[in-house]
Amino acid sequence: TSQPAPTSQPSPDRSIAAADSIMLREVRFVGNTVFSSDQLRKEVKSYIGRRITPDELEDARVKLTKLYIARNYITSGVILPDQEIDPDDAVVTFEAKEGKLARPDVKLEGVDAQNQAKKLWLRRSFIIDRIMAGAGRVLNIDRLKDRLELLRQNANIKRINAELEPGTSPGQSILNVKVEETSPFHFGIEFSNRRPPSVGANRFELFGSVTDLTGNGDALGVRYTINKGQLDDWEWAGLDEYSIFYSLPLNASDTTLELSYQRDDSPVVESPFDELDITSKTDTVFATIRQPIFRTTTADFDYREFAVSLGIGFRQNTSQLLGEPFSFSPGAVGGRTKVAPLRFGQEVIFRNQSRAISFRSTFNLGVDLFGATMKDDSIGGGGVDSQYLAWLGQFQYVWRIPKTDHLLIFRTAGQLANDSLPSLEQFSVGGMDIVRGYRENQLVRDQAIVATLEYRLPILHRAGQSILELAPFIDAGYARDVHELISNDTDFISSAGIGLLFHPNEKFSATIYYGYGFKDFGTTSDLQDISIHFDLIYQPF
Repeated sequence: TSQPAPTSQPSPDRSIAAADSIMLREVRFVGNTVFSSDQLRKEVKSYIGRRITPDELEDARVKLTKLYIARNYITSGVILPDQEIDPDDAVVTFEAKEGKLARPDVKLEGVDAQNQAKKLWLRRSFIIDRIMAGAGRVLNIDRLKDRLELLRQNANIKRINAELEPGTSPGQSILNVKVEETSPFHFGIEFSNRRPPSVGANRFELFGSVTDLTGNGDALGVRYTINKGQLDDWEWAGLDEYSIFYSLPLNASDTTLELSYQRDDSPVVESPFDELDITSKTDTVFATIRQPIFRTTTADFDYREFAVSLGIGFRQNTSQLLGEPFSFSPGAVGGRTKVAPLRFGQEVIFRNQSRAISFRSTFNLGVDLFGATMKDDSIGGGGVDSQYLAWLGQFQYVWRIPKTDHLLIFRTAGQLANDSLPSLEQFSVGGMDIVRGYRENQLVRDQAIVATLEYRLPILHRAGQSILELAPFIDAGYARDVHELISNDTDFISSAGIGLLFHPNEKFSATIYYGYGFKDFGTTSDLQDISIHFDLIYQPF
């Protein structure tokens, strides 16, 4: 019968352990993927080409292990396997044992606020996939911490704790993770005067969202406008004004698909035009892919992100006069305007406890798809069609004044266009969000730039938290059309004023601003005409 071949063992007199000293001619490395052999060789080059003792050889091994640890590969190291050598002409092989975190070694548990076990709403794969993406092929503790911190930024996660402990074999680690989730359900009602007075400024709106619909981190949001027209002539909106939004992360890198639909119905209710039965309906559909290029945390910023997005949409506006199609704006044909914008966006975010900086750039290209309106479609086109190029830039800086809870907020935005734009794609200036003290959409032009500076000063606290803030501000905006030959005095508007922000708890907030507009447009039929803007929100959960 055949016998197993004997296991090869180093000859006792030629093993490293048996040598009093060796002449080290060269070193070789196996198992190393983090560092190249040349990088490792540089660390121990002082030992090569001379006679060294076993203690010095061990020092070389420790030095190589410390290189891994210094680069935050704390579960990796280098060993010196026993091997046959020629003591007078030795070529020694070091073996890298690079630590890894295997998927089965991530032990995930859902907990509540008291750290008691609780079933997770998020799928386990959603969390573990993102942890593994940060762990990498070779476990780096800094990258793992960074990934866990990024995971904590997820809207569905309130708290995440992780403990790394050694496994049963060299290089193996076990990660114990406990996750406390936020409630995925949100619902509220809002009352504000964020609409132009011509179509009824005051609106009641219901809004709700599920931030984790299926356990995959997908979010569904709905906003529904209850009323339209003036409050003293209440009319239910029916299904005329609502919006739906859905987003789905596609992978562990958070490539996200975003889908949205919005319908707006805006009958003119302001005298004397209310007698003409003027209506305007707009439908907007968009599909967008968003891809973070990098997301990380640093010592200076708790969160940094650069992302790009690409979206295609379809927007259609239909206007009527006395029940018949009528073109009110250049580019409309038979009372209808259609545009198919292709949007390419870039977004940069920096955020920590004292500062938040964001910049968003969007290139908008009108393309000839989905029956987009062309200037040749009709004489009524007016030289404006749906093929255009425009750029929209938005910047915001929020700074918490050191050693206080005061905030300084600066915002600016601008749009440039290469040609006259359809009304659906023009820039609106005026209102609560863009130059207070004037009507919503006071100026609607092809190109514009706006800026606001606001200082938020807490004046009332409860339990150490600010619940009432004063907010003095100054706003300014300039807008003009591409083919406007001579600027007029209505192209520039500015204001200064003060606001009150009341937020006694997480469920209710009230905001009111008074802005003194330095230009008078002579209208006095609405609160916006006396420079008052307000927003009340109640969100029970």
